[in-house]
Amino acid sequence: MMRGISGTEVCHHLKSEQQTSHIPIIMLTAKGTENDEIEGLEMGADDYLVKPFKMAILNARVNTLLENRRKIMGYFTNSKTERGLPEVNPAMKKELAFLNELEEHIINHGLTEELSVFDLARQLGYSRTSLYRKIKSLTGLSINAFVRSVRIKKSAELITQGMNVSEAAYAVGFNDLKHFRVCFKKQIGKNPSALKKKQ
Repeated sequence: MMRGISGTEVCHHLKSEQQTSHIPIIMLTAKGTENDEIEGLEMGADDYLVKPFKMAILNARVNTLLENRRKIMGYFTNSKTERGLPEVNPAMKKELAFLNELEEHIINHGLTEELSVFDLARQLGYSRTSLYRKIKSLTGLSINAFVRSVRIKKSAELITQGMNVSEAAYAVGFNDLKHFRVCFKKQIGKNPSALKKKQ
């Protein structure tokens, strides 16, 4: 028990703030009634364990949370241009929605012009540091790498729709075609021309 504030209140506060909602929380508590557990989960806890607990169970729960993170990282960095949403626990759906919103924002506002990290953070209501931490925690990427990843995926989509490689590169903000091909091959796993539809 904490002085002046309960664990569920701390959890609710952290999960209510955009800047901290991505932080995984497992509540380890002596409060073991069904109502206590429901309250903890409703406050946003990713999981709830009652003391005494077995370390093997805690390890399994942590591994499940990490696996959810890996699914989200894969969703935003994999090579497929058509992707289904990954299955994640309810607490992570909010973060998935945030990343989808961020991806849409980049596509709508940051493909053809240089997107300042400071401007992006301001437009989304974050400090640069808190946005960096959130994106890094959820995707494993820096802000710039995430933006580049979105641009590459968009270019892959444009190429599969019939646009030629150089047009697709310029359409998503790459001015150096050689650099574009290197980034594309690294992310997608094949050269851009390999995605062109056969006429």
